[in-house]
Parts: sequence; C-alpha cells; structure tokens
Amino acid sequence: MKSEELLEFGFSSSESKVYIYLLKHGDSKVGNVIRGTNLQSSSTHNSLNSLVAKGFVGYIIKDKIKIYHAVEPQIISENLTEKQRRFNRILPELESLNNTMQRNQFAEIYEGERGVYNMIKEFIRDAKKEDDYYFFSVDVEGHNPAAQDFFGRYEIRKKLEILNVKGLARYDLKDLFKERQYLNVKFVKFPIPANMSICNDKMIIINWGEKKSGILIKSEQIIESTKMFFKELYNNAEE
Repeated sequence: MKSEELLEFGFSSSESKVYIYLLKHGDSKVGNVIRGTNLQSSSTHNSLNSLVAKGFVGYIIKDKIKIYHAVEPQIISENLTEKQRRFNRILPELESLNNTMQRNQFAEIYEGERGVYNMIKEFIRDAKKEDDYYFFSVDVEGHNPAAQDFFGRYEIRKKLEILNVKGLARYDLKDLFKERQYLNVKFVKFPIPANMSICNDKMIIINWGEKKSGILIKSEQIIESTKMFFKELYNNAEE
C-alpha cells in the first residue's frame, strides 16, 4: 500500500508513513519508527504526537519509555463515518450561508497535495453525465507520474468516466494514454498549453512541481475563449 493513499483521510505525508510502519511492525519505540520510516527525528516525534491527538495511534509507558502502536483501521473508519454524519447535520445550515450570487466570477489558489486534490474535486463536482471535459496534458518535461496518480484516484476517475473527455497531448506522451479508453486524446507535434483542464464554466491550471499548487477559475469570457482554442487544435490534431 502506498502511504500517499492515506492523505485524503486526514493524514499528513509523514503521519501516513508512521501509521503504516506501526501497523506492519506492532509495538515500537520512537527510535525504531525513525529508522523504519527514514523520517527526521523531529518529523517522527511531531507525527506521533499528532496521531495520538487524532486517536490514530496509542502508547503505553514501559520502563519510562513510550511504546507506540497503531489503532485498528476499523476504528479510524468508524471515526470518519461519525465525522461525516456530524458534518451532514450542519451541511444545510452551511449551504444556506453560501452566497452564490457573489461567485459568478472568481479565481482561487490551492496549495499543497491535499489542496490540489480538493480543487480537482470542486472543479468537477457539479459535472453531469456526458458533459464536456477538455484538457491539455502535462508537457513532456512535466511531472507526469504525479498527474497520473491524481487523476487515477478512484473518486476522480469514476467521475471522469461518465464525462465526454477530450484531451490534447504531445506525441511523446502517447504511451501514457493507452490504458485509458474513456479518454479521447489526440496528439500534436508542436508546443501547446499544459496542465490545464476545462469543464462547463470552470477551468483549472495545475503546477505539478514538488510544491503542488493550482488555480481554479470561473469566468465565462475566459472559459469560452479557451474552449474555442482547444476545439480548433483538437479538430486539426491526429489520433
């Protein structure tokens, strides 16, 4: 299991590594966790403290030394379910406070891996079956593995599979799309915009670098002109 899969469930990157280590190895002293995860001492201590505070890790004291252990994954699942139930109770009130009239046009910046993931979910949240989804793929020199991981995650992939997805990419990337039959990708041999997607009245631009970030844009004028540009290139590209 990849530790990154826990990020969307309230774990930081270091917390996920510590929790998975404790699941695999059972009761452990902090020194063993440091060596086993290859994390810095400060990161390990901070992660253990935060995991204890969240109720994801427990400990006993033996000979004045803390021995840590991971709680059962089922307990975490039950906690997340209970949090979802509590949030659903206040959701109607939160929605009543949301002034959508002020959001006809906006641009929002999201930072970090979790932020970018939330941005993508917000971007396609209201998309319906057969809605058009256009994208300019990551460029050849870009961070393709990161992009493939994000858009391959179950929740996002299942949403994309019901949309009318069309993409443009450089020929260099053709092999990356062989296994994605739901994508209608065409390829070009000249430079094109990169890391950009359009769906309905929204557009996202993503930086896939080490410090991931993204911009979510809602603007009728910008989106329509970008759609026209995409369609012109797509109609003249090769499959």
